[in-house]
Amino acid sequence: MATQVQQQQVVNAMLQQLPQQQRSQIEQAVNNYRQSMVQQNYSTEAVQYNVWTYYTQCVQNMYQEQSKKATPSQSAASQAQAQQAQQAQQAQQAQQAQQ
Repeated sequence: MATQVQQQQVVNAMLQQLPQQQRSQIEQAVNNYRQSMVQQNYSTEAVQYNVWTYYTQCVQNMYQEQSKKATPSQSAASQAQAQQAQQAQQAQQAQQAQQ
């Protein structure tokens, strides 16, 4: 089972491979989402959890889109990495649900 640290490492590795324009789009979308949740008076824990989940989904989706434009061998590696991050996220969600 992947730990939160492992998930962060995978997501950060994917993020670093994205063009700057896509990274900026993710940053803007995540900040808007965070502001929206804060304005709706969600708890700090809820904001942190939901923003992290949204961030990882944004990075994974952008990375997968970028991977489709890459060569087939790069795409296979990208898909494996994205799948690993998704599994780590699901494991983290399951662990938090048990708490």
